[in-house]
Amino acid sequence: MLLLPTSASEALEFVATATPRRDDPAMDEALRLLRAALGRPAPAALQKLTTAERRVAAVVGRGATNREAATSLYISLKTVEFHLQRIYRKLEVRSRTELAALLHSDPAALLQAS
Repeated sequence: MLLLPTSASEALEFVATATPRRDDPAMDEALRLLRAALGRPAPAALQKLTTAERRVAAVVGRGATNREAATSLYISLKTVEFHLQRIYRKLEVRSRTELAALLHSDPAALLQAS
């Protein structure tokens, strides 16, 4: 039986300790609860990203190399590179520096994006 978080505090705990997986309903519910608790809509550009792309963007935006991102997210290096290409195109940025600047302008933005 899948247990979904039921409050913002449970959601925060779940997101902080969870191992990211594809199509994880518990992660999706945790992010929904956190977005609701934050009470602000996501920037339009970040709404274009998939859950997997948001995870990669968050790790890379904090300064991780592609290899470090792959290791921390338990995905291949090629998958990180693929997601970064799509992230750059969707967000209309050209570099990791621009991505980091965009994400750091609103640190909670990735949690708010749906």
